[in-house]
Amino acid sequence: MIDENTISKILIQEDPIGIYFPDLLNLDEYNSEAKLIAEEIKAFHDINELTYIIWSIFKKTFGEVEAGEKENYTSIAKKIFKELSN
Repeated sequence: MIDENTISKILIQEDPIGIYFPDLLNLDEYNSEAKLIAEEIKAFHDINELTYIIWSIFKKTFGEVEAGEKENYTSIAKKIFKELSN
């Protein structure tokens, strides 16, 4: 199991939308997306499916243009998967 805080930290590190600014210390920028991801990842079969889940949440939250390509979320999925495997 992975908690929302860990997911939020991963999202801040990756900053897929480009809205985290270290000078502003806006560490809560991705909290709502982290919560949605934590709720949705209870059952997935592989990295591709996890990537799709994360990308879909960002697409729904920020819109298709801002979210960008699904492939941009693979590194996030890999980091979450690694945490889940620990």
